Amino acid sequence: MSKKLLLIKYRGNQMINTKAIAFSSIVATLLAGTAAQAQFIPPDDLPPGKPATIDMMGTVEANGSVWNFSYTIGPLGEVERVDADGNVVLDEEGNPVYDLFYDLENPFYVNLETGEVVQGSVGDPDNAGFDYAQYDSLSAILDPNGGFNVSFADFGGASNFSQTFVFPAFAPDIPGLARFAGSLAGSLFDLTGNGVSITPNGQPSTIAINLYDNNNTIISTLNFGDILAIANADSDPAQSHTYGPFGNTDSPLLVNCAPAGCGRVEIELGFTGSGGGDRYGLVGGFNVVGVEGPPVSVPEPGTTAALVGVGLLGLASWKRKLS
Repeated sequence: MSKKLLLIKYRGNQMINTKAIAFSSIVATLLAGTAAQAQFIPPDDLPPGKPATIDMMGTVEANGSVWNFSYTIGPLGEVERVDADGNVVLDEEGNPVYDLFYDLENPFYVNLETGEVVQGSVGDPDNAGFDYAQYDSLSAILDPNGGFNVSFADFGGASNFSQTFVFPAFAPDIPGLARFAGSLAGSLFDLTGNGVSITPNGQPSTIAINLYDNNNTIISTLNFGDILAIANADSDPAQSHTYGPFGNTDSPLLVNCAPAGCGRVEIELGFTGSGGGDRYGLVGGFNVVGVEGPPVSVPEPGTTAALVGVGLLGLASWKRKLS
């Protein structure tokens, strides 16, 4: 059995305000390939203090070889801000308040056999012939909200896939109580009809969302995603199967960020596939909402349910408000 380890680290400008946006606003529409048509908002159209782009660094390790690569996310548009009760935040004139949504301008994929990074999408995923990770969305609503949309292909024998997303530090941090929520949903595609499965590896569940304080200590972890095995389906060889949704967006966990304050989040993703060209589309995210102080956004209940039923997932939705 081969082992593929994919590590993505988010590192970028921390000059971002403390407001998050409604996660459901981002994932309200699933349109595969839409990210390729996106364009960053011009710097002159951005509010003061907002970065035009955020440069990221990634590292891929596969079968003992390590490759480094870089990519960039930028502001694609704005979405309405909601408070901890799910209400749209209004300004003094009664108009909705908006926050910037950062993501990839174009998707890319990583060949997990060679480490090659290719802009765009895999042209013929059914016949690619190599394991890969396809990135359609690596979003950041800085902060404290983040998400990913990635699909894996497992050709040949069953492989182990692992990935860590390290999101930027909160700026500012959250000093007191906070609501901590996360979600995972996806789709498993059985290419040949001999069955498809996903089995968590390296941790109790497919995904672990870790909340750190400013002393770099984990103060809370959310675990989502169970084993799922679909038997042979000879009558219809190529089939897509729903995975999840999982999450606690309906009942966020109340955590105490004192005394050091909540500072950042890491997401660990790990599973064993079933080989044979089977593919796995996974969408997940988190947010951390301060209970006291200015209102910030929370994921709305049922967000992840909107992600289910899509063969290999694409993530793109935003509301353009800047001229």
